Amino acid sequence: MTNLYRTALVALSFVLTSIAPAPAGLAGHWEGNMTSEDKTFVITFDLQVKGSAVTGTVEIPSLDRVAQITEGTVKGNTFAFKAIGRWTGTIAGDQLTLTRGMDYGKKQYMTAHRVTSPASK
Repeated sequence: MTNLYRTALVALSFVLTSIAPAPAGLAGHWEGNMTSEDKTFVITFDLQVKGSAVTGTVEIPSLDRVAQITEGTVKGNTFAFKAIGRWTGTIAGDQLTLTRGMDYGKKQYMTAHRVTSPASK
């Protein structure tokens, strides 16, 4: 590999990383509201990501209910995990769009936003 070629690769890498900001990622604290049977609940997600695995907790503070995330995966901007139902979703910046699959095929939908300071803890 010539010095000119190496220099060009380094310069190209610098340009690409400076113009394409890295996504915020799935890890962090998220909160959103879900309406079910005419009641609205705050649901919080504390998510950790290691490689393609998602772990953490899902909490419904008003019901004093916390569940550990199992079978969590992330690929690109999509993710899935189990915790108080089967969740699937996408991440776009500081917003999660989620679908919760429940027994008998029932589905619930919600949007959650990144929170820098957990309010429910």
